[in-house]
Amino acid sequence: MDYRLRTMFASNRISVIVPFAAGISIVFGLHLSAVLDTVIILAFTGGAAVALLASARSRERRWVALPLAAAAIAWTVAWAFWQRNILATGLPPGPGSPADAFLIGYPLVALALLRIERRRSNTRGRALDVAILAVAAANLTWLYVVDPLVLDNAALPIYARGIQCAYLLCNVLVFVGAARLATTSWPQPRSTMLLTLGAVSLLIGDVPWNWLTLTGNYDGGGSLTDAGWPFSFVLLALGARELRLRGLRPAHDAEPRVSRGHLALLGAAMVIVPASLAIQATLHAEIQPIVIGVVMMILVSSLVFFRLVKLLRDQRRSLVREAQRVALLADNDELRSLDMLKDQFIATVSHELRTPLTSIRGYIELLLSETDLAEKHRKLLAIVDRNSDRLLRLVGDLLFVAQVDAGKLSLTLAPMTVDEIALDCVQSLKPVAAEKGIELVLDLQPTPPVNADGARIAQVLDNLVGNAIKFTSSGKIELRLRPTDDSVLIEVADEGAGISAEDQTRLFNRFFRSAYAADQAVAGSGLGLAISKALVEAHGGTIGVDSKSGVGSTFWVRLPYAAPLAAAA
Repeated sequence: MDYRLRTMFASNRISVIVPFAAGISIVFGLHLSAVLDTVIILAFTGGAAVALLASARSRERRWVALPLAAAAIAWTVAWAFWQRNILATGLPPGPGSPADAFLIGYPLVALALLRIERRRSNTRGRALDVAILAVAAANLTWLYVVDPLVLDNAALPIYARGIQCAYLLCNVLVFVGAARLATTSWPQPRSTMLLTLGAVSLLIGDVPWNWLTLTGNYDGGGSLTDAGWPFSFVLLALGARELRLRGLRPAHDAEPRVSRGHLALLGAAMVIVPASLAIQATLHAEIQPIVIGVVMMILVSSLVFFRLVKLLRDQRRSLVREAQRVALLADNDELRSLDMLKDQFIATVSHELRTPLTSIRGYIELLLSETDLAEKHRKLLAIVDRNSDRLLRLVGDLLFVAQVDAGKLSLTLAPMTVDEIALDCVQSLKPVAAEKGIELVLDLQPTPPVNADGARIAQVLDNLVGNAIKFTSSGKIELRLRPTDDSVLIEVADEGAGISAEDQTRLFNRFFRSAYAADQAVAGSGLGLAISKALVEAHGGTIGVDSKSGVGSTFWVRLPYAAPLAAAA
């Protein structure tokens, strides 16, 4: 099913389920019948448990769906005992019954919410936010519920007081998880909105229940706010079902900012404690709550202070990184402009040099053709001819590099074998190798044809074999041709100086000269291998080198077979 259709189907499903579940939850809150209440609440909790276990089969939902499923199972068991007592006596069970299994579910819900929040913004600063919210909420709970209604309630046994405190602590945990998830980043994905609303709905049912229970006003009839319980299970199950890992990555989490909303949240947490102390002093409260409130105020103020310091520090670092990034982009743009100017200069100068050099060589050839030329003058002209030829080849290389950079490299491709090209290369360079006492050998195995520009492949072989002769003082150089499964393998192996591992990484860069070439003053422009690489890759092939210093080098080229052969294979 197309993604958009799935999204539309999910939206329609939620728009039907949520109003229906809300209506049934209100029926539960009206408490028209204990039997009907039992059917509704067990159907909602049990259905939520099944749906959450199904969601846990997906890896990206498992880390949220599993704790929520465990919570739904615990609540199903607790509600079964709760409703059994309602049906038997008309009253809810007291502390110490199996219905206290409710307490298992709250930390699991808080854990799931905080794990989502951690996925969305995994920073220490977010942990400080959670601590600030927890301390502020615990302060309010202590001053207005725990101290006056639990600790001072002589009618409650010690165990019952502990259970009530545990419920209140669980409410604080769920509140902190929901508050952090709701304030992480906007816009909220649909899954996190449903999960947050589910936690809020749970609190809507739970907070009035705690208050009414502690003040002695809760009986079997309960309150309309009880509708929050079954509705929360539906929302939590739907939220886990809709959860997508990709939707939990905030776009700007890597760039912290001291936003107005964040400051308002921290300010509210900081004001809550002194406001509570002022109210307590107005009501002439006992000294103990005031002392605890002062401690809470110091704790919250310290946490808020450290959080603001971290926010400002993170923001400063972010601004510094942004400034560095902008400066780096500007430097890169400038370097690119300079590189383009350099290429244009090289192309222009090379083009301008080519014409006079060609003219010089023409006149030299005319002079050398004279029959009455003295031998001394003929030798001098031969030197001029060699150097002008070398200079003309350098100009040609520079122009070729400029063509490659401009994307104007053109090849005349035709099916051919490399055998003849390799044979011509060895025959033309054998005298040059012999002058240095080097044996140049052709090891040829017949190879299938390749689509190639013969002149350009000859240029590659001349470059590789010529380099081998330059960097080999004695021994043997082999030019080998081998057929492989899908390409012709060309190897030029020498017994020369070899290439260091560091130089090999830059060997095919333009104008690169190895340390050995610089030390031994070996002639060359550093363009031959760069040109060879460009030509081989233009043919769809690859080029590389295997070498060890002091042992020798093997340059290899792979050229793919001609298209008709590849198709037949």
